[in-house]
Amino acid sequence: EGKVLLRRVAEEVLPPGLVSRGKRGFALPFEVWLRREMTEAIRDVVSEAAVARRGVFDPDAAKRLVDRCLDGEARLGPPVMMLFSFEQWARRVLDQAPVRPEAKPPEIEGPAPELSVIIVNWNTRDILRDCLASVAEHLGPVRPEVLVVDNASSDGSAEMVAGDFQQVRLIRNRENLGFARANNQAMAVARGAFFLLLNSDTLLTDDSVARLFSRLQGDADPPVAHCRLLFPDGRVQHSTYRFPSLKLALLEDFGLYKFLSRRRQAETLLAGYWAHDEERDVDWVAGAFMLFPRTVYEKTGGFSEAYFMYGEDMEWCARIREAGWNIRYFPDT
Repeated sequence: EGKVLLRRVAEEVLPPGLVSRGKRGFALPFEVWLRREMTEAIRDVVSEAAVARRGVFDPDAAKRLVDRCLDGEARLGPPVMMLFSFEQWARRVLDQAPVRPEAKPPEIEGPAPELSVIIVNWNTRDILRDCLASVAEHLGPVRPEVLVVDNASSDGSAEMVAGDFQQVRLIRNRENLGFARANNQAMAVARGAFFLLLNSDTLLTDDSVARLFSRLQGDADPPVAHCRLLFPDGRVQHSTYRFPSLKLALLEDFGLYKFLSRRRQAETLLAGYWAHDEERDVDWVAGAFMLFPRTVYEKTGGFSEAYFMYGEDMEWCARIREAGWNIRYFPDT
């Protein structure tokens, strides 16, 4: 009997007939990822300049390979992914020396603010401008300090911040350090009693974040707070999760949750399967919005810098919970 462990887990939640079905193959949609979600990341990580700096592969050949792949040659997906994976590995393992920012944010005199808003940016100038404007409008009464870490943008993002938002503390990196490392840079110099991590494509639409911050200030043991995230069309963005396990992987990644009732889906999976108008503790949240007391950062050390992008928020939430803090979803924000 093959895959005994998986079959035993499946027997607990699925009808017997499904467990005994024959094997079916599946393939990862590399060509779809490369031409959609990962296009910018591929062009950045496997750029001609990045490959030349690494000094392992021919930069001209790598550029031609990437261009042909992104132009539609699906068969070139695997070698492009190999180049991408190698460079990501090399950055995390071989590049041990810390990369220092081009310029530190200016030192600020006077009393420390109650809230530090931290935004990491890479080539999102226009939406970053909207994000900063929304923070100024809807968090104005809180009088937060705002820090932007620019990861070597080439679209004029840093120049826009320096020119249009002179009150913002700007950190300019010479290369893209990734989401985890850039956030840690800012948290290391932030002065607030609370930190608010925002994605650069996030807009505050009213004063609910300010009200949530006021609520946490009055809490003797404030949790890590997450809010309701909405797409531009008003749909709820699923950003609250359970920690991964063998059972959840079996249920969700292979689509077996579809055989469960809606109630069982909500109880077991969380994510997009439960009523998002309910305030509740969750396992982990997407790093697009995290509001927490600075002691969380001081006690846990922030994000693991072994992660360049994706997965760093889940790993940090695991350590946050191990350190004794709850992670709570607030639907009215």
